Amino acid sequence: MNASTLLTLSLTLIAVTWTLPVGQAVSLPYSLPLPVAATRTPQNPPTATPQPQTTVTTPRIAVHGIACVDLDRDGLCSTNEARIPEVIVRGSDGAVAITDNAGRYTIQTAAAWGLEVTIPVGFKSLNGNLRQLRIQMFTTDQVDIALAVDTPAAVTKGTQQPVTADFLKDPARVMIDLINNSNPLYVVLGGLGIILTLSFLLLAVIVSGFRRAYQRSISQQSRALRDEREKELAQQLQSAHGWQQVAEQIVADALREAVSVDGDAGILDVAAEPSPKFTILLRDKREVVFTTAPRLMKKVKLIRRGDRVVDVTARSLSNHIDAGILWYYMLATRNLARVTPPSSAHWYVVVRQVGAKAVSTRSLPDGKMKALPVTIRRLLAPPGGRG
Repeated sequence: MNASTLLTLSLTLIAVTWTLPVGQAVSLPYSLPLPVAATRTPQNPPTATPQPQTTVTTPRIAVHGIACVDLDRDGLCSTNEARIPEVIVRGSDGAVAITDNAGRYTIQTAAAWGLEVTIPVGFKSLNGNLRQLRIQMFTTDQVDIALAVDTPAAVTKGTQQPVTADFLKDPARVMIDLINNSNPLYVVLGGLGIILTLSFLLLAVIVSGFRRAYQRSISQQSRALRDEREKELAQQLQSAHGWQQVAEQIVADALREAVSVDGDAGILDVAAEPSPKFTILLRDKREVVFTTAPRLMKKVKLIRRGDRVVDVTARSLSNHIDAGILWYYMLATRNLARVTPPSSAHWYVVVRQVGAKAVSTRSLPDGKMKALPVTIRRLLAPPGGRG
């Protein structure tokens, strides 16, 4: 083996045992055409063996209970405590239930979790919360929802009747629900009834307004007419036969016939108690009694069957004023104290038929006369007395 051959083998061994970085080449200091390159063979990563997955199932139970107004605050719903409908109950796993009209609910939810209660309007929890109530870590299948009343009008204390769902709604919404759930015919009839009722009320207000306006107008006219008439009668009564002319006009208008007062007989009697009364005599011998209390006169039989009673005030307002002024004139002629009848009192004339005799004190026994009230005895006083 020559020297060149040995050199070649040595270089070959060196190339085999020298490990170069991947992708690089090296030039030897010898002018030999021996390029050397080394590459790394990629290796696949180890494949993981799939393991079986384990599913954890949370046990679920059916929870039921009652929502009520807890009057005794013991956290339980007794039979005498009002039920609350439409209470929303949520489980922690998303289950939802709503109490019925009897306050009952049933919900399927995860065991040993909790309940979340949305408190309706008008109620609150026992600790004062107005929005939500959380019941945690229950292990029983019955959970009552004990609430307190936040609005005094929500329920009646001690009632056994459930609180209706309509109470928890807006009044306008309740009306809409009633209309939607009612028979259309009943809705129409109810609407007509409301319209008629409002119409009658409006008509009553209008009529009452007209009546008050009419009464005010009559009162104003009466005062104006009275003032004017008093001035006229003041001059007329100053004459010798002035009162006779005034009395004749009143009686003539009341009886609708011509009459003449007997001036020689004059005024028969004047009495202020128990009610204003004076009597005059006509020339045909009929007695005419002016009074404001014909019923009282009938009671004591001063008005008998066949006597004519006429409401002067109803016939004419001017005659009513004249009768009142004539009454004050009669008091002055007898020197009696001024007695004013009520403004609402009517003046009447009672015409006794010819030959009729009025009851007097002389026709009653002394015992019966003393038994009469003082006001009746004064009314029965003999003509010409002070009454």
